[in-house]
Amino acid sequence: MLKISSVLIVLLLTLSAWSFQVTKQQMQFNKITLEVEVNTLNIQTDLLFVVDNSGSMTNHQRNLASNINKLVSQLNNYDLHAAVVTADMDSFPGPLTGGKLVNGYVSNSDSYYLQKLEQNILSVGTNGSGIERHFDSILAALANNIDFLRPNAHLAIVLLTDAEDQSKITTADFVTSLKGRKSATTSITFNTILVPSGEMKCERDTSMETPLKIEDAVKILGGATLNICENFGAQIQDIGQFIGQKGSYFNRIIQLPLVPSSINTVKVTYGNTELVIGDLNFGWVYDSKLNTILIGQLFDPTTQPSNTKLYIEFVPN
Repeated sequence: MLKISSVLIVLLLTLSAWSFQVTKQQMQFNKITLEVEVNTLNIQTDLLFVVDNSGSMTNHQRNLASNINKLVSQLNNYDLHAAVVTADMDSFPGPLTGGKLVNGYVSNSDSYYLQKLEQNILSVGTNGSGIERHFDSILAALANNIDFLRPNAHLAIVLLTDAEDQSKITTADFVTSLKGRKSATTSITFNTILVPSGEMKCERDTSMETPLKIEDAVKILGGATLNICENFGAQIQDIGQFIGQKGSYFNRIIQLPLVPSSINTVKVTYGNTELVIGDLNFGWVYDSKLNTILIGQLFDPTTQPSNTKLYIEFVPN
């Protein structure tokens, strides 16, 4: 069963991605007008697959690898980097330990990138340490592979494990460190395929610990969770949809240059249509803390002729 933890995402739909860029600003009769260009966008998304390579993971790794196309197919319009790292931080230093990316990373502009990604997942094997330090490995991977992590990309982590995280770092410190590697205008999702707390019919790793640290990270960062004990391969596209939805969020934000005197003075129009305030799907909402306009997630620019501009008018404070 898929579980979602996020305050930002309401619907799981595969959407086209659009960017909104202010191209002109003018003030007349105490009213500011912003002209906004609407363009299709290849959203940058960096996918980091954290694959437990301890002895109990053979079938789970095969399930992930054979169904990885279902996840990635939900991000066809995105500019992807995809990499694989293990949870092994304790074995003798080698190509599969210490947060090293397995064979670097692949891009969806590469030839046969899906086949390469599948092979990288299968390459991790099951000879890794039984002390799974997922959090440490993630932070090491992001610190040591700067070409993989792009500053303006959405970072999507997908963790496959049957164990609790055994890093010494707390969940709170892990989240703080993770957020410190991204700017305020980009997003992070923490998606998991694991043995959920309360699951009694599925084998955990030998420690038998429930994944409370990992589940707390999902709650804080937002993410999708699948049960590793079920046929998660048949549901894995839902993680791809979630990642795509979250990745598009920050590209729908428009920063206002001044604070409106009242929300009632704000008017948003696209062609001959006025967008409805408070409509998270087809209209717009105002964030008073950030002084931003968020365009609805189902806004469709194709309803108007190409090159139609979006206009925001308001009376400043």
